[in-house]
Amino acid sequence: MIRDKNYYLFLFLESFTRGLVDVFSLALLYEKGFSIGNIYVFLLFKYLFGIISCYFSIRYSYKFILIVSSLLYGCSYIYLNYMDVNIFSLIIFSLLLSFSDNSYHFVRHLLAITKVSNKKNSNIILFIYLGVVISSIIGIYIISKSSFLLVSVIIFILSIISIIPIVGFRENKDCLLNNYFKVKIDRNKYLYSILGQFKVILMELQPLYIYLYINNSIIYVGIFNVIFGVSSLMIV
Repeated sequence: MIRDKNYYLFLFLESFTRGLVDVFSLALLYEKGFSIGNIYVFLLFKYLFGIISCYFSIRYSYKFILIVSSLLYGCSYIYLNYMDVNIFSLIIFSLLLSFSDNSYHFVRHLLAITKVSNKKNSNIILFIYLGVVISSIIGIYIISKSSFLLVSVIIFILSIISIIPIVGFRENKDCLLNNYFKVKIDRNKYLYSILGQFKVILMELQPLYIYLYINNSIIYVGIFNVIFGVSSLMIV
């Protein structure tokens, strides 16, 4: 397994990188010119691609998946900066973001299971939310004050930096998730997992709802996310 300190540092850096812009993604699509209907299409394809990405993630080493997902995340927002306002571009963006998001979260959750027995799961959550809170505060500033091109370049650079703690880790046969987790999963559990991901769509719509119906400001969305992150840290 990846050393705890390396993994925690990776989680912090990765959460920091994703937290800079994650919560603003749908609002950014809306500001770019996509309609609410287009955004629903984006979420639908992101959800469908997510099922596929989870299926493939368990067939490769977790180091490989974490590195690829991080790099894809940086590429996603570079693409968002240059993409045209049409459905085809939106589907490509949903593909990039879905594989980067779902494979990362899928592997992260599976690795968290290995820490539970060692009573280290709370450390994982702590490092994740610390990264989210700090980056949300910084994200409010850079998104409101800088061009999105600069923001996307920063995210891409941070995506590369975040993989440094795990890139030198030596792989062995235990790195394959389908070797490490020798648990038979029946059809009902697969169905439950697939349907359960609908809650993620509702969570992603929350910042857009705030942006459209409460306060038409990226800054306000960011402040809400900071409060959410701080409250989660208090619970941990």
